[in-house]
Amino acid sequence: MSHYLTVVATFILSLGSACKLCDRPTHDEAVQCLSSMHARDISQLVGQQKIYISLSTSPKRLGRILPALRTLDLTHVEKIYLALPKLYRNQEAYGEIPQTLKDFPKLEIIAQDQDDLGPIMKMLPAVELVGKLDQNALVIAVDDDIGFPGGAINELIYYAILHPNAVISGWGNYAETFGILPSEWPSQGKATKAPFCGSRELSYCDTVEGWRGIVYRPRLVNTKRLREVAQLSKACRTSDDLVVSHVLAESGIEKIRVVNHFYPDIHRFEASEDDGALHKINLNIPGWSPRPSIDAKFSGTTNSERYQRCVLDIRLQVK
Repeated sequence: MSHYLTVVATFILSLGSACKLCDRPTHDEAVQCLSSMHARDISQLVGQQKIYISLSTSPKRLGRILPALRTLDLTHVEKIYLALPKLYRNQEAYGEIPQTLKDFPKLEIIAQDQDDLGPIMKMLPAVELVGKLDQNALVIAVDDDIGFPGGAINELIYYAILHPNAVISGWGNYAETFGILPSEWPSQGKATKAPFCGSRELSYCDTVEGWRGIVYRPRLVNTKRLREVAQLSKACRTSDDLVVSHVLAESGIEKIRVVNHFYPDIHRFEASEDDGALHKINLNIPGWSPRPSIDAKFSGTTNSERYQRCVLDIRLQVK
C-alpha cells in the first residue's frame, strides 16, 4: 500500500471507531461495564517505576468529571494530578471544588498559581512537577470526558516501559492527514519506520492524540519549548495534540500508537459535546484559509485548520 493510501486508510479506520464503548443508560452502568474489561497483568514489569495520571478541566465540567475518573485503573498509579489554573482561559474562576473531587482517591489539585495556556494544561504542569522529582517517571495525560476500558491504563504503562525512549498514545496519525506538508514537519521527527501508523496494533506515527491517553517521561519532553509554542497564537493554544507532537518531533522523539484487545476503544461522556469542545473552534483569519485535507473532508472538525495554521505560526514564530 502506498504511503498516501496508508494515511487515508488510517484516518477512515479512526472514523469507524465506536465513540460509545459500553454505551449504557446511566454513567454508573457505563463505568461498571468499562471497569469489568480484561487488563494485562503488569505487576512483575512495573517494579519501582513511578506512575502518575494528569488531566485538566473547565469550570463547567468540574462537577461532571467523576465518571471519567472512576474508569481509571489506579493500581500502579501514585497520584492523579488535576491542573486547575488561576482562571480558566485566564478569565473565569473555577469556584468551589466539589467535595467528591477533594475526596477522590489519590487526586491532588495543582497549577492553581499558573496562567491558563489552554488544553495543554492537562499534561504540562504535571510533567514539569513530576520532572523535578523523577525524570524517568511516567505521566499519563487523559481527557476529562473519556471513560477508559479496564485494560487501557495498564497497556499504556506496559508499552511505555517496553519503549522507554518513545511517547506512547492510544491514537495517532500522519501529519499529512491534516493537510500538513512533509516539508513543514520536522524531518528528524517524521515517522518513517515500520510498522507504519495504523497498520498494526503497535505502530509509529507523526502525531499523538490525547483523546485516548498519552504517556510521557519528563526527560523526553521539552517543557520550555511547549510553553513557548502554546503561546504563539490562538491556533497553537487550541491545538495541544499538534503542539506536543511538533515539539516532540523537533527533538526526534518517536511517537507510538497502541490499539489492541486490551484497549479497543474509549467511551465519551456527554461533556465532549459542550460548546468548549476544541473541534468546534474556528479561527476566521482574514486573508488565510487552510488547504484541503483528509481530516477536513471526513471528520467535520476544525482540527486541520487549526493544525495547519499552528505549524505556519511555528515556522513564522508569530507572537
